[in-house]
Amino acid sequence: MVTGCEREEPHYLVRAGRIDVEPGRRIVLKRAGIVLWGRRLVTLPSLLIPLDRSAPERGYTPQVGRSADEGWFVKSAFNYAAGETGRGVYHVDAMQLKGLGLGIDQTWQSRRSGGMASIYGIPASGVGKDLSGRIDLRQSLGAGQNLTVNADLRKNSYLTMPGNTSLGARLGYSSMSAGGDTAISLNRQTNESANYSTESLGSSLSRSWRFGRAASISVAADYSRSSTSGGSYQQVQESLTTRLQAESRGSNYNLQLVANKAVPMGGGNGQQYYGGVQKLPEMALTSYRFTEGWAARLPATFNLSAGRYTESGTLGRTAITTERVVGGFDLTGARWSLARGTGLDLSGGFQQYAYSDGSAQYLVRSSVGLQQELGGRSRLSLTHTYSRPEGGTPLRFDQQGQYHSVNADLRLAGGGRLEFGVRSGYDFTRGSYAGIQQPWQTLSANALYRPAQGSRVRAMMTYDPNQGEWVSSTADLRLAGSGDSAFSLLARYDPRRHRIANANSHIVMPLGRVWRVTALAQYNGYLSRFESKALQVTRDLHCMEAVFTYMEDPFGYRAQRQITFQLRIKALPILNQFGSGAFGQSLDTSTGEIY
Repeated sequence: MVTGCEREEPHYLVRAGRIDVEPGRRIVLKRAGIVLWGRRLVTLPSLLIPLDRSAPERGYTPQVGRSADEGWFVKSAFNYAAGETGRGVYHVDAMQLKGLGLGIDQTWQSRRSGGMASIYGIPASGVGKDLSGRIDLRQSLGAGQNLTVNADLRKNSYLTMPGNTSLGARLGYSSMSAGGDTAISLNRQTNESANYSTESLGSSLSRSWRFGRAASISVAADYSRSSTSGGSYQQVQESLTTRLQAESRGSNYNLQLVANKAVPMGGGNGQQYYGGVQKLPEMALTSYRFTEGWAARLPATFNLSAGRYTESGTLGRTAITTERVVGGFDLTGARWSLARGTGLDLSGGFQQYAYSDGSAQYLVRSSVGLQQELGGRSRLSLTHTYSRPEGGTPLRFDQQGQYHSVNADLRLAGGGRLEFGVRSGYDFTRGSYAGIQQPWQTLSANALYRPAQGSRVRAMMTYDPNQGEWVSSTADLRLAGSGDSAFSLLARYDPRRHRIANANSHIVMPLGRVWRVTALAQYNGYLSRFESKALQVTRDLHCMEAVFTYMEDPFGYRAQRQITFQLRIKALPILNQFGSGAFGQSLDTSTGEIY
């Protein structure tokens, strides 16, 4: 007999013909009869109770409820043991609108292999039966060699894409040794619906050699082919890329030879998009530091590179091929203490570019930061950033942005509970948007008060100096009470539209000694609607707990509205999906920041 209830008459127990216990791992019960409040519910040939706190996708106890997709349902998941190291879960789901769903999740682990296989289907769901399956296999071949196999099938899944079949498969091989590594992979992905289909094929091969700790050579090749068809439309793209890299590393330098080439393939008829830059080849010396003389005292590293480059063309633009030489230096993290509580940070660099077509450009950049401590945790920070290219380049990947700005950040903290902050900046290039100059960065001011441990009140206001108007006001209230009670409310007000933009709230409220209510809501003020609502009521039953959950997430690709009831055993791992959307996304009170 196994139970997690210490009472003389346990609320639940499992009677078994045989019990095998592996301390810290699991309990395996053969011919297991489940008894609840003195009544035998079911007898299973095998039942596994984990002792490592791992939980299956839907927990261990049946779930009863109703949803828009499934109608009324009862979903059950039971563990079973398969051999000495195998663990499985079989699913039996009865759904009013979908029928009977059956599935198995099986894992296994041995000294040299391991993996997982699962299959789930709804046999009576019509002509396009709902079926999903997955397999992951890992096999050690010895001597640092490993083989992996992965496959994933989803057919007519009402949870993801009804009327659609997707199949993905991947085979991988790797070998690792002191002298180098080898990796090979093959993959195929298909997606089919009534009027549309896609297929992608890919393979890769890479090999590396290591010569001591400071030198290495690697080669790689990648092939890909993708096709899309629908009706009379068909598009195919096919490519092969190759790469070579040789590297030598010293204590004060890094020397690298890089070559990569895109090999034209005859099987493509699709639109060519920007495919990057081919290096044919490039030799680069980077992170070089002088070790002798006055130059050794400079907080700088130097770089020099030369090579031949081809940049792919798009949308009627022809490919460009040119030689290029680049040389320059970088100032690295220079910091000076000007006085007590005052520090100055300096970084920057210079790069000179020269091209075989006669064009040239140089880039000067710098960043200077001044920090002044104002006592305690209060501080003023000023940062000046500058980057200015001069000249021209025939290569798009060499095009440099221009900026010249100063930013200020003031933080005042007193007593550990109260904080104020203000920050803004100015763009000396007087950047514009839609023809309107906007040199000032938004001015944001915030205040934070912590009245007690776990509680806080925060207010933040954002002002646009360019337009002379308030952009946003945000209030954030979080309170923690006795026990596990908590309350949080975050609201954002839009002064320009004179309405609340967002209001999100989360409440955890114990009611007496045995009841607990948890609620979560997200409100969109622009659309005047709740985008998600969730309520969970929990009743403590000593060694178990009864849980009623209502979830409503009505917007997006797949709407979710459901109610569930579950009787959970406290001694077993609990998977609580409250606060998650239809696709597992987190539903919380955050609204993001406005700068």
